[in-house]
Parts: sequence; structure tokens; C-alpha cells
Amino acid sequence: MKKIEVYRTTPKGDQEVFFTVTMDEGVVDISGAPSTMSDDWEKYGIPLSRLKKTVKPSDGAVFLEALSMEYKGSMVRSGPIEEE
Repeated sequence: MKKIEVYRTTPKGDQEVFFTVTMDEGVVDISGAPSTMSDDWEKYGIPLSRLKKTVKPSDGAVFLEALSMEYKGSMVRSGPIEEE
């Protein structure tokens, strides 16, 4: 199983896990993400510049790759893809 943890900054400046997205046997589970985000991902996807296209959760591992690069701000940040 692979996973990505997305972190957010708390009002005290600490980092906490905001949500986790997992992939098991090629199936991405976005149920841990806030519904506003997961609904947008299903409908619009996330841009992946390497492929010059938008990818959706149904695209499997490339979606995790895109998600790992999507959030790079000071308030919300994607972690790396981890193997479990």
C-alpha cells in the first residue's frame, strides 16, 4: 500500500496531518480528504506537468504523484509518497 499525508499548519504554527490518501492494488482511496477537495478531484482532477495533462483518482499511481506535488504552501503541504 502507498499513501500520502497532507499536512496543515495549526494556529500555533505546528504541523498536523490534515488528511491521508492511500492506494492499494492500484485503487486510490480519497475518502479521508475533505469532501470539497475529493469532489473537485473526481470532477476536475489535478494537473501533472510531467504528463502535460490533468489526472484523476481513477488514474492510480500518477494521481498520487500529482498530489505529492500539489500542495507546497506554508499552510498546507503534501508529504512524499510512502510505502507501507
